[in-house]
Amino acid sequence: MQIEEKLQTWLIDEYELDVISRQALFQKYLELFLNDSTNTKPFSNLKFYKFCENLIADKLVYGFNKTSRGFGFFIKKGVNVSSEMAVSALYPFGYISYLTAMNLYKIGTVLTDGLYFTTPDRTHWKNLCLKELRKKFEISFSIDERSLSSDYININGLIVSSQSILYPYPSEGVLDEAGSNRTIILTYKKDLVESEWWNKSRIQNIVDLYLDMLRMPQYCGGLNHVITIYKQNFQDIDLFKEITLYLDRKGSIIDKARFGFICDKLLHISTEVIDKWKIEQKDKRGSSRKLIANLEFDSRFDPEWNISINHEYARELYSQNISSNFT
Repeated sequence: MQIEEKLQTWLIDEYELDVISRQALFQKYLELFLNDSTNTKPFSNLKFYKFCENLIADKLVYGFNKTSRGFGFFIKKGVNVSSEMAVSALYPFGYISYLTAMNLYKIGTVLTDGLYFTTPDRTHWKNLCLKELRKKFEISFSIDERSLSSDYININGLIVSSQSILYPYPSEGVLDEAGSNRTIILTYKKDLVESEWWNKSRIQNIVDLYLDMLRMPQYCGGLNHVITIYKQNFQDIDLFKEITLYLDRKGSIIDKARFGFICDKLLHISTEVIDKWKIEQKDKRGSSRKLIANLEFDSRFDPEWNISINHEYARELYSQNISSNFT
């Protein structure tokens, strides 16, 4: 069987997702070529591009975002693909996050037409691509580091352009030509957390999502929405324990301060671990000790958690709770 036939069989019958980037397809093509001990013909980029054209001519896939290097990605014919599915398939280093993830998990009441996708910056993205290539081909390879736009990778003597083989960096408008009306909103994290696959979509894990609701409430429907969710969903004891256990082991001191303050002072949730965090906050100072990271520092301060209550709704709840303690 010709390599092109093997590649077509893999794509149509074995590849589990419905969308694939040209680079991911090229990687499989190269893998099949290198593993075919009977092949005596030289490697040819032109054969790969011809294969892609034939896939479309044979009406097996649709191609989108064509450039001089070929189509940017392909969607299998006869499948229904959501924007979340497409982005998850095209960009392996990242996940659907914030309000979009909340909608998929059916958390809260605020809906969004935007598609929040969290990914590393370009440098870390490239490093992850190279790390995966080393693992996939189980060989060492060299790369010309003169510039990001003209890299060439040597794999077993085959010189290939990095633009042909490295996954494309996420683009906000990647799905426009495919007819999606969803706005892709890119957010960035150096260190990605674990994600979960659901309906062929890669979604931020639920524990980290609950913490990001407080780290970035502006991406999650606002602090009012977040506090309402906390109040309702923390009745699930297992969920609450999972979040506090993660925070206790891996959370930063300011993560614990924000989460602990809301649970203690606004929701009247008291546990041994929250009491421990409160002790840890003693004498902590600094302009970054704010309830909401992206808002200005406010002089109204909780003395036990040493945190600036720099949000109107939080101050309102806080004042009500302080007053109720004296009635």
